[in-house]
Amino acid sequence: MMPIMKIIRTLTDICLLRAGPEDLPASPVLFRTLLALYFVVGLVVNQLQSKLHDSVLLTGIELLVMMMVVAILLHFRRLNTRYQQTISAMAGTGVLFGIVAWPLLSVIAGSEADFDVSPVVMTLLAMLMIWSLLVTAHIFRRALDIGPGQAAVITIAYTITMLIVAAMVMSGIAS
Repeated sequence: MMPIMKIIRTLTDICLLRAGPEDLPASPVLFRTLLALYFVVGLVVNQLQSKLHDSVLLTGIELLVMMMVVAILLHFRRLNTRYQQTISAMAGTGVLFGIVAWPLLSVIAGSEADFDVSPVVMTLLAMLMIWSLLVTAHIFRRALDIGPGQAAVITIAYTITMLIVAAMVMSGIAS
């Protein structure tokens, strides 16, 4: 396995669109570690807006949907050997984005009304969300060997799927 600083640097490079999932090792230890970190960071971030039970459920379902979507996409492209690297890239960059988003979301969660939130905080959060979508499309493009347009369509479909699942969980339909 790569040294931790090299992994962080590679994940940062993926976020900067300078590297891809293929630059991470196909390591079961790294795979499991990044999934666990993704769950913990997701739990912390989700708990800013919901109860612990709902946060655990939502984070777990987000993780399962990510893993299933990637598995299905790689299977259809006959690139199953890229699964661990792709999930490691998605989870690892998700951890980095979650860490950056956490203080912004904390400000929003701490405000008493939507109009109390600074436009700067909202703008930074919107920029972070767009950047996250670009990184997800970049990971799909590199992992699936597809063009940017196809990667954008897959990213939009993936994001809509995640939003629908999250809405179902938060409304109580899925629980």
